[in-house]
Formats: sequence, structure tokens, C-alpha cells
Amino acid sequence: MAEGKKELTLSDGRKAVIMKGTGRDLLNAQRKGNNSASEIQWALLAEITEIDGKKQPWENYLDLPLEDVIMLFTEFSELFGNFQSPALSTSSILQKPQDGALGQ
Repeated sequence: MAEGKKELTLSDGRKAVIMKGTGRDLLNAQRKGNNSASEIQWALLAEITEIDGKKQPWENYLDLPLEDVIMLFTEFSELFGNFQSPALSTSSILQKPQDGALGQ
């Protein structure tokens, strides 16, 4: 397994791969998460995870057996720590670098 990726076997035998991810994955998750920290976590997991080689909508993860969800989020936490999404106000997301949002 390449560094930054973790392969897991779900309870039904399917393979899940959690990938390293990028800032773009986080931004996509924030857009899909409707400014809800909980939904953003689910969406980010879906953004960086493939099941049997395919991305799944984050809502599909809600239907996985609890043991699989716990395993995926445990591994996610081991790879990325106790993730908390950055502030989600529209102004902070859309602020331009020259406005001082990134240099601080």
C-alpha cells in the first residue's frame, strides 16, 4: 500500500481505501456538508475514500453497518487526527488571499 493510503476490508468483503486527500477534497466536503460540522466529516470521508475502486456519495456511508462506519472513522482519525473543519462562514471561504485570509 502506498504511503498516505490505507486499505480496509468492510464486513461484506468489499475493499475500502482511504487516500491522503488534498485541500480540494476538504473544500468539496465543506460545500457538500451544508455548513454542518458533522456532515462535513462524513463528506470528507467520502471524498477521500473509495469502496471497490469507486467514490460513493457521503449519504451512502449512512447505510453501512455500524462496525464498518466505526472502522472507517477510526482509521480516518488515525490518519488525520481529531478533525475539525475550519470555520465555515461564506466570507471566510470566499475571502481572497490578498485580503489577508491565508497569510495569518
